[in-house]
Amino acid sequence: MKEYMSYVNERLLTDQRLERISPGIGKLLSEHSRAVLLVQQIQEELQDEFKAHIEKYTNDLKKNYRIRARVSEWLNECVQKETVSVCI
Repeated sequence: MKEYMSYVNERLLTDQRLERISPGIGKLLSEHSRAVLLVQQIQEELQDEFKAHIEKYTNDLKKNYRIRARVSEWLNECVQKETVSVCI
């Protein structure tokens, strides 16, 4: 993927047809594609961290509240509350 995006960005920067349409548009498109990829990477990292946090929280509930944690409604409610509090 990185190789392909490097190729695309290089083509955007050197395409004379784009420059004829609007000077600097190739650079703008190249920077935009890099920004989009960066945002996607950060989003994936945050999702992984979030999943790890919820998994740890769930395991802590099961460890600290062994009997209550067997009641799936209680466990799901606690996890749901934690999910909302993390997202706010």
